[in-house]
This record gives sequence, C-alpha cells and structure tokens, in this order.
Amino acid sequence: AGVHVPCLNGEGSAAECARKSVVCVARLSATDENASPLYVSRYTNCFKGNSRSNVHAEQFMIQDGQLLAALSSPEAAGGCLRLYLTYQPCHHSSGHDRTHSAEAHSTSCTRALLAFRAAELEPRAIALEVCMPNLYRAHWAHFDSEELRRLYAPRVVAAQEGMLLLASAPRTLMLSLRQADWTFLLSLADKALAAQWQAAAAVA
Repeated sequence: AGVHVPCLNGEGSAAECARKSVVCVARLSATDENASPLYVSRYTNCFKGNSRSNVHAEQFMIQDGQLLAALSSPEAAGGCLRLYLTYQPCHHSSGHDRTHSAEAHSTSCTRALLAFRAAELEPRAIALEVCMPNLYRAHWAHFDSEELRRLYAPRVVAAQEGMLLLASAPRTLMLSLRQADWTFLLSLADKALAAQWQAAAAVA
C-alpha cells in the first residue's frame, strides 16, 4: 500500500524485496483484553543459506525464555496468546528446492506450535489465536507447467493439511486481522513507517 520494503539481501530493486521473510509478533494478554499486554515480542526468520537450514520465526518464539516466564505468571492463566504472522505456519510446505522436489520439507511450524500449545498453554487454559493477513500456498490451484505442478502440488496439499490441524486443535483459532489488530501492530512501528502507512491509507 505504498510502503516500500527494501531488500536486506541485496536482491531485487531498492523498492522491493525479492526474498520474503516471515515475521511473528506474539502478544500475551490476560483475561481482560483491554488491559496492557503481559508480554509482546517480535521474531523473524533467520536465513541460513537455504530453506531446509533456515530457523523460522515460530521456532524462535517457542524458545523465548521471557515468553515462557510470562506464560507462567498468575495473570496469564485463562488469557490468550495471539500471534500475528506474515503467513500461516508452515507444514512441510516451504521452499523452492527442485533437488528435493519429491521429498516433504522437514520443517513443520504447525506441529511445533501445537506441541508448544499442549505443553505450555493448555495446562494454563491459555487460548492460542493465529492471525494472518496472507496465506502461503494453501490456496494455489493453477500451475504454469507440469514441472511446477510436480514441484509445488504436494506442498500445497501439505499447507492445507497444516491449516486443518490448527483448526481442529482445542482452544485454537485462525483469524484474519481486524482494524484493532492493524492499529496495535502499527503502534509498534517506528514513527517514519507509521507516518508512511497512514499517508498511504489516506490515499487508498
């Protein structure tokens, strides 16, 4: 919406990033959602040379000791952990590697999140909400060639299976972003980006 995303990997033009990176913003709230969050943190994918070596944002979140401490506080019981993600969590569905096209990608942030939910959230009756403005591959239906279909169709199916796993988990919701969510995220941005966003929104 008029907000440029410069590429930090030296690829593409100055105004467009050729390498997409997933960001996760975690917001832990008590039962009173109008109160200040108990904990907020931002995580992003770490590029390690290829998609099979990368460390995903959700993996960093699960290992965050400060988040785990906040979840253990009495105020968190019965509350909600809301995750704002660029896309839905992956489920053996990432990558563009043609060398391993017949193999499922080894990473499933979906399963990692569900294990985290069962171990850390469920005993404290904390709900999990996964909020995302975009879908990744789960909605793909058409391919420009048979080669691309063979490469990506299994990953599309895997992405759909991951969403079904999340949808069927107890105390778990998948949501689109509401205006209040955008307002919250914008409050975390630096002033220059916030002003750029507001100016673009006014024109749209």
